[in-house]
Amino acid sequence: MTKTPAVLCLDIEDPITTRSHHAAEWICQQISEAGLTASCFLVAEKVRAWERLGLSSVIEAVGAHDLAFHSSRHSFHPTITEMSESLPAQAGAELLWAWQQPGWEATERIMGAPVNHWGLGGESWSPALSVMLGQHGQALMYSPIYGEDPYRPCWFAGSLNFHDYFAGLDVAYYDDEKFANALSEHQQQAEERLAAGAPYLGLFGGHPTRVVHHDFWDGVNFDEGRITTPEQWQAPPTISPTEEDVARQNMQRYLEWVVSDERFEVIGFSQLVGMFRRQASECPRWKLLEICQRISDEQAVVFTDQFSAAEMLGMMVECALDPDRQMLTRHGLLAPQHLPTQESASNMTTHEIILVAATVDAHLQAARTLPDRVDCPSGSLYIADYFVALAQALLAREKQASTTLQPRAATPYPAIGDSLAQQAADCIRAWTVHRPDLDLSWIKRDTRLLSWTFKPAWTPEELSRLQAD
Repeated sequence: MTKTPAVLCLDIEDPITTRSHHAAEWICQQISEAGLTASCFLVAEKVRAWERLGLSSVIEAVGAHDLAFHSSRHSFHPTITEMSESLPAQAGAELLWAWQQPGWEATERIMGAPVNHWGLGGESWSPALSVMLGQHGQALMYSPIYGEDPYRPCWFAGSLNFHDYFAGLDVAYYDDEKFANALSEHQQQAEERLAAGAPYLGLFGGHPTRVVHHDFWDGVNFDEGRITTPEQWQAPPTISPTEEDVARQNMQRYLEWVVSDERFEVIGFSQLVGMFRRQASECPRWKLLEICQRISDEQAVVFTDQFSAAEMLGMMVECALDPDRQMLTRHGLLAPQHLPTQESASNMTTHEIILVAATVDAHLQAARTLPDRVDCPSGSLYIADYFVALAQALLAREKQASTTLQPRAATPYPAIGDSLAQQAADCIRAWTVHRPDLDLSWIKRDTRLLSWTFKPAWTPEELSRLQAD
């Protein structure tokens, strides 16, 4: 029986309380003793606190596991979302990296081990974060972005996104009755996902800080946008020594269940990412023409199981420039940066749509993003309308027919863009640390635009089956 891969996640984030430092140590030690690998998402400020306090045993215990980044400062204001409130995604990515890079590098230096990929800090997400991760080849766990199947990882803005996980244990470890109920719910959620054929399980082991406190460190100090200084920071109420003994025992019970269930196997997040990283590198010409027929029939910007809309436009341009080419190359491309501000021209000919493909190709090669508009001899087209027109022109050329086209896309981005934007907004709004008056209009706009880069992700085996069909 092939086992479902699972990741056992810990969000190690509280730089304020000493109790949480030692909780991270004993939890990671227990996981190691169980023969498992945790996926530890580390906040740079917390790791710096370990170094400052000389907590080498904590560093050693946590460093035995798979390490990922959990932002430089997590809940300190401004959060990543707040920084991105009025920043275009592609410009914001550069600012975010300049802000996060020192923390990432400090975490690697102090831990003495690579820190791969990103665990979302709270619910602080923005399109700029996904663009930044895509630029640096990093994946995102706890992503608010997913398609119709929440269990299926997906590509967005060049980054690999894992959305699904289930939690609820860390608020209950200290109490036997609460833990029994929480563990039963946790196991039921695993059952549901295994029965549904989920390609992985996201087991959330907990926040060490919440295992030993009766509240969250950031909720006490930063809720609703509250800005506090270190002198004002307060520690949440702690569990008693007796309750901590119970918590240790219940953590052991949880790990015994994880080890005993033979239907899934715990691996590190880096290994899970490696299972889904492969993408189709090429598309046969005949298959691209089938996609063009779908585009023409639906009059829409679409994606497929293997290619994002942006990638398909790049391949259509390549096909327009080289009609004899039988295998088209997939290139990672970002979305246009603006929505249409004026209506596209109409009554384009097949010849002129194909003629300007060279101009589009030059832009793609230079910028690695889709242009907002394409200037044709008869007028200007928004890129979504050109997407539809080019698909129609390639089909007409195949039939050796010169046709007058009426380029018009139903929406200026894939239809899934609206639901992706709502998913992101719901995620961001759910986090109590954010300001209640946070303006998400820009973030939602860029999420819709970046749906040009959305597509499902597949394991190499699944992708091979798709390519064979």
